[in-house]
Amino acid sequence: MKQPLTLEPALKKFHWAELANVHLDLNYCRHRFIQSVNETLATDRTASISSLDQLAQVDELLEAAGDALERAKAILFDACYDGPAEAD
Repeated sequence: MKQPLTLEPALKKFHWAELANVHLDLNYCRHRFIQSVNETLATDRTASISSLDQLAQVDELLEAAGDALERAKAILFDACYDGPAEAD
Protein backbone atom coordinates (compact mmCIF):
# COMPACT_ATOMS: atom_id res chain seq x y z
CA MET A 1 0.00 0.00 0.00
CA LYS A 2 1.28 3.49 -0.82
CA GLN A 3 1.99 5.93 1.96
CA PRO A 4 -0.53 8.79 2.23
CA LEU A 5 2.12 11.28 1.04
CA THR A 6 2.28 9.59 -2.37
CA LEU A 7 -1.48 9.51 -2.85
CA GLU A 8 -1.86 13.18 -3.80
CA PRO A 9 0.70 13.20 -6.65
CA ALA A 10 -0.84 10.05 -8.13
CA LEU A 11 -4.31 11.59 -8.02
CA LYS A 12 -2.98 14.77 -9.65
CA LYS A 13 -1.24 12.73 -12.37
CA PHE A 14 -4.53 11.09 -13.34
CA HIS A 15 -6.57 14.31 -13.00
CA TRP A 16 -8.81 13.02 -10.20
CA ALA A 17 -9.81 16.56 -9.18
CA GLU A 18 -10.95 17.34 -12.72
CA LEU A 19 -12.94 14.11 -12.80
CA ALA A 20 -14.55 15.07 -9.50
CA ASN A 21 -15.41 18.51 -10.92
CA VAL A 22 -16.99 16.98 -14.03
CA HIS A 23 -19.03 14.71 -11.75
CA LEU A 24 -20.18 17.70 -9.70
CA ASP A 25 -21.03 19.68 -12.85
CA LEU A 26 -23.02 16.78 -14.27
CA ASN A 27 -25.00 16.38 -11.05
CA TYR A 28 -25.72 20.13 -11.03
CA CYS A 29 -26.81 19.95 -14.69
CA ARG A 30 -29.21 17.12 -13.84
CA HIS A 31 -30.57 19.06 -10.86
CA ARG A 32 -31.19 22.14 -13.04
CA PHE A 33 -32.72 19.96 -15.77
CA ILE A 34 -35.20 18.47 -13.28
CA GLN A 35 -36.05 21.94 -11.96
CA SER A 36 -36.62 23.23 -15.48
CA VAL A 37 -38.87 20.30 -16.37
CA ASN A 38 -40.89 20.76 -13.18
CA GLU A 39 -41.27 24.50 -13.82
CA THR A 40 -42.36 23.85 -17.40
CA LEU A 41 -44.89 21.22 -16.34
CA ALA A 42 -46.28 23.55 -13.68
CA THR A 43 -47.13 26.16 -16.32
CA ASP A 44 -47.90 23.89 -19.30
CA ARG A 45 -50.25 21.07 -18.34
CA THR A 46 -50.73 20.04 -21.98
CA ALA A 47 -47.42 18.20 -22.34
CA SER A 48 -47.76 15.02 -24.37
CA ILE A 49 -46.95 11.59 -23.02
CA SER A 50 -44.22 11.15 -25.65
CA SER A 51 -42.47 14.38 -24.65
CA LEU A 52 -42.65 13.39 -20.97
CA ASP A 53 -41.20 10.01 -21.88
CA GLN A 54 -38.32 11.69 -23.72
CA LEU A 55 -37.63 13.98 -20.75
CA ALA A 56 -37.62 10.96 -18.45
CA GLN A 57 -35.11 9.24 -20.75
CA VAL A 58 -32.83 12.29 -20.61
CA ASP A 59 -33.01 12.23 -16.81
CA GLU A 60 -32.19 8.51 -16.74
CA LEU A 61 -29.18 9.06 -19.01
CA LEU A 62 -27.90 11.93 -16.87
CA GLU A 63 -28.32 9.80 -13.76
CA ALA A 64 -26.49 6.87 -15.38
CA ALA A 65 -23.65 9.16 -16.45
CA GLY A 66 -23.35 10.45 -12.89
CA ASP A 67 -23.28 6.92 -11.52
CA ALA A 68 -20.60 5.92 -14.03
CA LEU A 69 -18.46 8.92 -13.09
CA GLU A 70 -18.84 8.04 -9.41
CA ARG A 71 -17.62 4.51 -10.10
CA ALA A 72 -14.71 5.85 -12.18
CA LYS A 73 -13.68 8.18 -9.36
CA ALA A 74 -13.79 5.34 -6.84
CA ILE A 75 -11.75 3.01 -9.05
CA LEU A 76 -9.15 5.68 -9.77
CA PHE A 77 -8.87 6.64 -6.11
CA ASP A 78 -8.46 3.00 -5.07
CA ALA A 79 -5.86 2.42 -7.80
CA CYS A 80 -3.84 5.45 -6.67
CA TYR A 81 -4.15 4.55 -3.00
CA ASP A 82 -3.24 0.89 -3.38
CA GLY A 83 -0.62 1.46 -6.05
CA PRO A 84 0.18 -0.97 -8.83
CA ALA A 85 -0.38 -4.62 -8.09
CA GLU A 86 2.83 -6.45 -7.15
CA ALA A 87 3.78 -9.51 -9.18
CA ASP A 88 4.13 -12.76 -7.25
